[in-house]
Amino acid sequence: MRVFLAAAFVLSGFVTPVSVSAEEVKLDGTWVITVEDRGRQRDYYLELKQDGAKVGGTFISPRSGSFAIKEGTFQKDVLKLVVPRNLGGAERIFEIVAKLGADGVFNGTLTVDGNEGGGVVIKKDNSKPTAVGRWLARAGSKDGEPLQSIIEITEDKEGKFSGRSLSDSGDFPLNAIKFDGKKLSYTLVLDFGGEKVSFVVEAELKGRFLLSGKWFDKAQPDFGGPWTANRASAGGREARGGRRPEGQRPEGRERPEGQRPEGREGPEGRRPEGGGRGEGGRRRPRSTAAAFVGKWYADVEMPGGESQKFVISFGLAENKVTGSVKAPDGSSFKIISGSVEERKITFKINYSLDGVDTEVELEGELEGRGAIKGTWGAEGEEGGWKASRARTL
Repeated sequence: MRVFLAAAFVLSGFVTPVSVSAEEVKLDGTWVITVEDRGRQRDYYLELKQDGAKVGGTFISPRSGSFAIKEGTFQKDVLKLVVPRNLGGAERIFEIVAKLGADGVFNGTLTVDGNEGGGVVIKKDNSKPTAVGRWLARAGSKDGEPLQSIIEITEDKEGKFSGRSLSDSGDFPLNAIKFDGKKLSYTLVLDFGGEKVSFVVEAELKGRFLLSGKWFDKAQPDFGGPWTANRASAGGREARGGRRPEGQRPEGRERPEGQRPEGREGPEGRRPEGGGRGEGGRRRPRSTAAAFVGKWYADVEMPGGESQKFVISFGLAENKVTGSVKAPDGSSFKIISGSVEERKITFKINYSLDGVDTEVELEGELEGRGAIKGTWGAEGEEGGWKASRARTL
């Protein structure tokens, strides 16, 4: 009878789940850490090495690189990590405190310089390292700004790799692709006035989202520079200045039929300053600065390559830029300073970047009447952005 009751108890599902203790968890290896702050999620990686209660290793940001763990402990199911990060020349102290759950997942909090930085979830990364996918690559040089491109790599059933590089220069195949689970290499052949030049890229996979290495001329290995790539989001805006299909107008230049672009009217239906008529009925030259006034729908390239949509409302007071920037989660950031010079606009906002309230500077230039294209920079991060009077970009 006892055996029957025990069996019935087990089959009914009334069994206490087996919990995971600190003694059973092996911290050595790669962990995915997801930070959620004000509705936004960011993924990082931890390469951990455990020695008793002490924990060391590396904190990896797919957007800004690797940072050594200064202090780390794992005691009584609680993991504590202290990571100094140099962002834009200033040291910021990231502290993570997370408790081990019965499912082997850590849950806790992040603080940045003692201030709340969001909740964290830490899970063991059991995925197989791969270079397959779409990457936003930047090749640096001593002579100018980094060259940006999209790298696409695929693998067939036999394990053979193929790929291509897409940039303003065109669409080029990748040759001799090799990946051993950690290191990636390939050759790219470009035509310079009839002379074919072979370039080699060698990089190492850091976590799942970051490749870091170098590029060089195969015939002249001393000629080259640093090379990095972040895994790009599917369907996102990755490469700035990418080509468009033949016969297609640039995105954001169209406007709904019969609808005037927003922001072209002044208060109470008056025309923007500088757009009226002068003495004798002659039209006065329209102020270029006034062309920025109003609402713009912006597509912003975020760290990591993904694209997010913002709404920017520009005002103008004595040639100084005012207004606000509305984020996808509904939060709004006041423009704290800005100016217009001819067709170029520059402004700053305080924005939460990687959990840190950061001053972001944006620059843009008018393209025609209904589009702006530019760049942003903050704390060592950078990216591109474009905006249109039309809602659909």
